[in-house]
Amino acid sequence: MKWLIRISMVVLTLLLVGAGLVYWSAWRTENPVGFQLARASANGDAPLSVAIWYPTRARPWPTVLIGPVLMDLAKDAPVEGQGLPLVVISHGNGGGPQSHADLALSLASAGYVVVATLHRGDNFTDLSRAGSPTLFSDRVSDLNAAVEYMLSRWPEAKRVDGTRVGAFGLSAGGFTVLAAVVAAPGLGFAFGPQGLAGIDVPVQLWSGECDQLVPYETNAKLIRQGLGSKVDFHPVPGAGHASFLTPCRILRPPALCADPDGFDREQFHQSMNKSVVEFFNTNLRQP
Repeated sequence: MKWLIRISMVVLTLLLVGAGLVYWSAWRTENPVGFQLARASANGDAPLSVAIWYPTRARPWPTVLIGPVLMDLAKDAPVEGQGLPLVVISHGNGGGPQSHADLALSLASAGYVVVATLHRGDNFTDLSRAGSPTLFSDRVSDLNAAVEYMLSRWPEAKRVDGTRVGAFGLSAGGFTVLAAVVAAPGLGFAFGPQGLAGIDVPVQLWSGECDQLVPYETNAKLIRQGLGSKVDFHPVPGAGHASFLTPCRILRPPALCADPDGFDREQFHQSMNKSVVEFFNTNLRQP
């Protein structure tokens, strides 16, 4: 009987230690951040799943898990503030709202409302639209539905300033949101010499120097040249394509967590997130 009690105590201790490690690996912010999951739709389309981060005064508890990402959030807490700027996030092929959760947290902590789409048919649970000729127009429809929901049908829509809306996108999401903050954009070669001439808003552009999936020469370089003086360009030494995804902590799916040797993703994201917040602070300031 004693050996059974001892084994039980060891198992319980291991479980408690494991739970503690998981809890302390969660993403946390300087200021409290609220969080909601919602369904948005427009023009009779199927509902779109979105994740929403926002400022709050409520205590961040309990920890929320999206995919492999743990966050210390105040789920469904009251929104704090008025006239809040909005940032919409578009993930890359096969991604989801968790793909840029650390950036969403940084923005919400800084006073932004953030809505991240789960692109229909092009996400980590459903790739049924991959390769479809309407993939990118469908993605744009998703973003329009998310913004329309946040500005008119979200229960706290009155707190959002519809004249201060920005966007962030990675890879296919970067192509989707031009113009905004764009990381490792794909299909840069699709723009002709004058394809970006009509963009008259500031754009922040990021490119990993070791990105083999969307190499600089055939993607970000062409976008950089097309935008000219309107672009705030950030080359990232040592970064691969996945390096722009939320840094991996205790949960580490290999396909999402592999970086080139010597690259510190967490340190890079601290710097990148700060730069993105500063970019939006400059360009979405109160009139």
